Amino acid sequence: MRKLLFFVFISLLSWSGPCSVHGNPDQAENVRKLEEIEARLEDALVAIEQKRTDEVDLLSELNSVDRQLSIKRQRVRKSKAGLQELKKKIRQQMDDLDKRRHEVQILQGQVQQRLISLYKSEETGVLKTLFSAESISLMLEDYDFLSRIVAHDRELLEDYRNRLAKRQKAFDALAVSKKKQQVTLSRLQKEEKKLTRAKKLKERFLAAVRRDRSALDTMVGELRKRAARLNSLVKGLESGKSDSSPLTSALFPLQKGLLPWPVKGRLKVKFGTDRHPELGTLIESNGIEIFTEPGTPIKAVWHGRVAFAKRFQGYGNLLIVDHGDGFYTLYAQASQLKKKTGDMVKKGEEIAISGYDGNDAVYFEIRQGRTPLNPSGWITRR
Repeated sequence: MRKLLFFVFISLLSWSGPCSVHGNPDQAENVRKLEEIEARLEDALVAIEQKRTDEVDLLSELNSVDRQLSIKRQRVRKSKAGLQELKKKIRQQMDDLDKRRHEVQILQGQVQQRLISLYKSEETGVLKTLFSAESISLMLEDYDFLSRIVAHDRELLEDYRNRLAKRQKAFDALAVSKKKQQVTLSRLQKEEKKLTRAKKLKERFLAAVRRDRSALDTMVGELRKRAARLNSLVKGLESGKSDSSPLTSALFPLQKGLLPWPVKGRLKVKFGTDRHPELGTLIESNGIEIFTEPGTPIKAVWHGRVAFAKRFQGYGNLLIVDHGDGFYTLYAQASQLKKKTGDMVKKGEEIAISGYDGNDAVYFEIRQGRTPLNPSGWITRR
């Protein structure tokens, strides 16, 4: 907003008392400038109405996001409940797995003990047992007994293999459950992040529109005050103050295209009328803005006498140099002024330091009488 008012003050500089260091205004020129102010005022009012419309639209969008967010949060709660149930099942599976592992260990011990008991004798121990029977019938009974033992062992071994297979399935089911849990958790986190980003973005847009509208309201108020002052000037046919010690220099007009840049840096804001990229309204700049680091020396572009050197609202510290024959250069947004009103300056002499209030740019303007000139046509090309 400070930058916006800065442009407004610059465009109105020649109409306000402290900056009118040159000749008397005539009525036709005042009427023309009054019409220009009224035109910019109308443009600003249209922009404000557009900002109000944008605000309503953003509020509607934000409400829609809030509704979507509410629905998503319900789904998130359900998904989290599902996750809790899944964790419960995983714990149950782990408990069942531990139980099966313990049972398998017991069964394995039983089978091993049976095998040891049955075959602890020599390799022919079983045959000796069978043929040592007193009769065929007893031998058959012993064989039947041993067969049933072997069959039981086979059943135990089969059960052992089945339980091992179930154990493997339990492991597989556990792995699948863990994977499902990770996928669900990842999806929930992404949904929450998207919703949070969407809401914050809408809130930032809404805040920006409200700030812009506030800045436009301020600009309209300032334009109205300036227009009232200028209208009073037109009605009263008041004259501005003239310079008591005019300078004469036929050399300044010959410097067109040859003047040095007042500060090292690159062009940030051009001369003329353009639509403000943030506020969406037409803003007039009677000079150029040069991007530069705070603390950079500002130098006079030509010889002259300091006509104005103090803080001016919207400019920071402002210094105006009178080069004679109605030519002036203006240097604004300075953190420190090195010269005072009445001082003589030379071309290339340091007159100020950039960086008012941390500003990363210096405002520079050239005027002939009350007419702003495009500095790009006067300073050297880069």
